[in-house]
Amino acid sequence: MTETTTKTPGRPPKTIQDQRFYDGALHALLVEKLPEHAKGGRIVVRRIAGLTGYANYTVYRWLQNDRLTPRAAGTLIVIFAGRITKEDLVPFVFG
Repeated sequence: MTETTTKTPGRPPKTIQDQRFYDGALHALLVEKLPEHAKGGRIVVRRIAGLTGYANYTVYRWLQNDRLTPRAAGTLIVIFAGRITKEDLVPFVFG
């Protein structure tokens, strides 16, 4: 019999590479523009995920890749109106 493993959604496993989530330019922008959603200089992914309606894993993927979909950028602009602008997110958007 073959054993199958299922991956659970949520935060990726902790590894040495985990630090990359917090070293990128997108993370720095979010901490700068949304300091109330940061703790210890790190963005609280669960808060951003809850406010945007995206899964925690998706937000971690944004931070890891320093990239956003146009839809995700639009969501951030609407939810954090006045604090995050289109011009802030243009460098991170891919089509």
